[in-house]
Amino acid sequence: LTEVHSRGLEQRLEWELPRGRWSVRLKGGYDYIRSTNEVALEQPRLAAGELLAYTPEHQGFARLEWAWRQLRLSYQHRWVGQVRTLNKNWLSGYGLGYGEGRYALDWQKWRLEGFARVDNLWNADYRILERRPMPGRNFQIGINLFFKHLK
Repeated sequence: LTEVHSRGLEQRLEWELPRGRWSVRLKGGYDYIRSTNEVALEQPRLAAGELLAYTPEHQGFARLEWAWRQLRLSYQHRWVGQVRTLNKNWLSGYGLGYGEGRYALDWQKWRLEGFARVDNLWNADYRILERRPMPGRNFQIGINLFFKHLK
């Protein structure tokens, strides 16, 4: 077991422009997190004060969402800074884009919501662990059924 000291700053901003039946929303955020090992370890070899492996110091995102009646379209881009590995190497930072569309139908106490989503929209080549490539562009499509409890 070891002792870890984690500290940082998280900032979120949100702005919305409502215009009757449609609206535009912009969200953004930045995280600075410094997590260090406080006790020297032999296995895996970590010096006191060294950054934890696979823990990025810098992360951020920006999201743009447009809504009209029951339709929502959004794009989000996420940035992750470089990370140190257990082998004292560094993995490069990366940016990923996500696109999504949702449409909802309400009926009495029920809500039916269909969605389509594209992850890694720009087909970025990235890794979060050494020698473990992450998936390229991939898609999700689905339907959610919600029961709304009314008081």
